[in-house]
Amino acid sequence: MNQKAKKYLSILCVFFMLCSLMPTAAFAADEDSTSAQAIDLSKYKTTSYYYNGTIITADEEKGEDNDGNPIYAKSVIVGDGHIAAVAYTEEEAAILADTVQKYNCRRVDLNGKTMIPAFVDPHGHIDMVGQYFSASPANDIISLEMLVEQGKKDFNTWVNDHTYDDVYGTIEPGGKYWFVTHGFDNTAFKTNNFDKGEYAMPTKDILDKISTEYPIIYIHASNHLCGVNSLGLKLLSEKMDTLKTAAPQQYAYVNPEVNWDKDENGEYTGILREGGFYALYMVEPVLTDNSRTRIADAAGTLANAMDIYAGYGLTTAVAGGGKKMSALMAQIPREERIIDVENVVGYDSKELMQGYTSAAAPYDGNNLRHHCIKIFLDGSPQGKTAWFAVNSKDTVSGGGYYKDANEVLLDGKEHAWWYGEAEGKKVNEEKLTEYFVDCIQSGWQFTCHANGTGGIQEFIDSYRDALKHCGIDINDAKAIAEVQERIRPVIIHGQTITLEQVEECKKLGINISFFVDHVYYYGDYHLCSTLGPERGQLISPMADAMEGDKIMVTVHQDAPISTPDMVFSIYNAATRITRDGQAIGRGSADGSSDSDARITDWQNKKYDTRDERISAYEALKCATINSAWQNFEENQKGSISVGKQADFVILSVNILSDEFLGMTPMEAKAGTFVEKTINNGKVIYQK
Repeated sequence: MNQKAKKYLSILCVFFMLCSLMPTAAFAADEDSTSAQAIDLSKYKTTSYYYNGTIITADEEKGEDNDGNPIYAKSVIVGDGHIAAVAYTEEEAAILADTVQKYNCRRVDLNGKTMIPAFVDPHGHIDMVGQYFSASPANDIISLEMLVEQGKKDFNTWVNDHTYDDVYGTIEPGGKYWFVTHGFDNTAFKTNNFDKGEYAMPTKDILDKISTEYPIIYIHASNHLCGVNSLGLKLLSEKMDTLKTAAPQQYAYVNPEVNWDKDENGEYTGILREGGFYALYMVEPVLTDNSRTRIADAAGTLANAMDIYAGYGLTTAVAGGGKKMSALMAQIPREERIIDVENVVGYDSKELMQGYTSAAAPYDGNNLRHHCIKIFLDGSPQGKTAWFAVNSKDTVSGGGYYKDANEVLLDGKEHAWWYGEAEGKKVNEEKLTEYFVDCIQSGWQFTCHANGTGGIQEFIDSYRDALKHCGIDINDAKAIAEVQERIRPVIIHGQTITLEQVEECKKLGINISFFVDHVYYYGDYHLCSTLGPERGQLISPMADAMEGDKIMVTVHQDAPISTPDMVFSIYNAATRITRDGQAIGRGSADGSSDSDARITDWQNKKYDTRDERISAYEALKCATINSAWQNFEENQKGSISVGKQADFVILSVNILSDEFLGMTPMEAKAGTFVEKTINNGKVIYQK
């Protein structure tokens, strides 16, 4: 089912809801915005006229030719925060220009810049962006030496910070307060002087160099593992010993024997994975208790995160804050609550859906809506905690990958393959099927975090079983499409999804949101230390997933795992170049990329046989109209179309142009291309 067909199917379902949400004036101008007749703007209190720029509407009905290529608009009129008219031809533009003269619209000269629909986040954690306000900026650290050097500076600043003394008391040693930092990325640690191997983690001996008097946590960029110093490990071990006797079932989840790394002598290294890491939320609730870390007030931090998102051109964000989000949003002053937040909730918090289906879930008065159930199925591939299925067809690896961060596939040694089921698997198949059945019958969307082939296959198998349980004929394409439209199930991340699994998703109507920035940040690591040079090429196989328009595909950054920079994600989807300058899934084995000066590492060229790049325009739609569809808001957001909210981004570069796509990855990553972000006709960010 193509995207246009999906829109037609949803029109009847949402028409009356739209009538209650949209201003009457917006519908009055909706009869035919591009016909050669005068447009009545007298119904609007405020109007704006955007012109003299490159306007990419992502409107699949009027903004594309028959081959799906974009047709640029020439001007746009906004009335009371909604789009009143869009002109594509010279004749239509002349009519709008005359209308502007007649009604004295506010004129916004784009001066040749590019205007696109505002970005819509399909998956992220805005509630976690900036969560550890006082922590070391670990995401800028590119070696263990830098981590220690910068860590000492930031630790000393933290120790001497008296900002919160009146609330929490002075910072004292021993264990009451923890120094917490978020975002270290060991895949960037190529060398060090600490007698550690390539990609080495900040183990307890490394973090002890920062302090032995205070417990320290360095959270991995994936948010699925961490490193603690010796004191932190001691405090956690004491809690574990108590938990083992008092709550054996809870202990089994955080079990150190499974989730804490050991060295060659059998001693804990201070690296805690999955359940072992989540002990910091449970048995020693450092990460849920502000008084333990002395972080800034959560509502203020969330408001700051909104400013960050607006700076990247997003007007809609996703949070996973559960029950706390309503209270947090209510605490933010209305003038600072500048973007909408879609809150996904855990299955155990499904009462937050308040009896609404996902399609009908409303916003409250604080720009928040609870519209979706989220379920974790496994861990992180770059953190080596994702769950991989054993593949009997793969006689070399069995489909697994390497666990030890210090193991490099190309070092000439033999390595044991690892599948991560014990460490990474979150839900058994029977329980997941039960959840899916409930969601289908209740009209709730569900999105599942699934990175490894095991987690992905569990989603597919459980969804297939749930459809059958609900009486759906899985061989009836029309019936599958109806459920897909109503529920819109989504695999989140899908990094290692196989091409066979992609085809299964298409048959069952399972949509995919790719964390495509993995190509840049972790592509090299997957090629040499995780998946190997052949399977590693196919992370985020977007071209195959989008072929045939049977499922909807979106892109996300999983913020704060990476910055919520949709422009960079569009670049990565269209170019697929790693941080070290390797081609990854470009089909470069045939020599097609030989002339690209940005490709500086050709060691894995012979394995790169499939081209998984998509066009920049397709990638733009993945970040706008497709994401709006995923959030059940395609009739309000995601394209510059009459009747929709006036949510725009003005860029200093045309992201469909050779000028942008010919940049190096570092240039595209470092560029500050967003000039202005507009939400409901109101400027919420300006450079």
